[in-house]
Amino acid sequence: QLDQSSHIFYIKSGWNFNQVCLALLEDGVLEDTNRFSWVARYKKYHRNVKPGRFIILDGANSNQLVNTLRSTNEPLDVVVRSVREQSELVSAVSSQLEVDSAELQGLLSNSGFCQRYGFTPQTILALFIPNTYEFYWNTSAEEFVTRMALEYKRF
Repeated sequence: QLDQSSHIFYIKSGWNFNQVCLALLEDGVLEDTNRFSWVARYKKYHRNVKPGRFIILDGANSNQLVNTLRSTNEPLDVVVRSVREQSELVSAVSSQLEVDSAELQGLLSNSGFCQRYGFTPQTILALFIPNTYEFYWNTSAEEFVTRMALEYKRF
């Protein structure tokens, strides 16, 4: 649903309000943060920053911007392709999601973790059925694998 009059803005997990303001300035969404900060404090957004992927309409006023950042973490389509190596899967997923590549690699290499899903680190790639899936950008490594296990069972 992205068009010429909007752009995608990402808020990383763990960011505080000041980091969001700085990123909004760097992305050119805001020219200064005074009005946005006032509205954010009024609506208590400054204490409740949520990570995610947001579609921001160009020319949105501070109130509209705060409302968007408070409510609408937009999902995206993640393409999972057939791969031969764990590193290929990790690279592909971490390039599309906020997933920490080292964390995902660690889970896929962990025998105990893989066993939860009936696999070993050597066979775990079979869990990832090539397709396009809808995810939230800030999905964690464990949430990603859990969701893929659900899709595997459905298949």
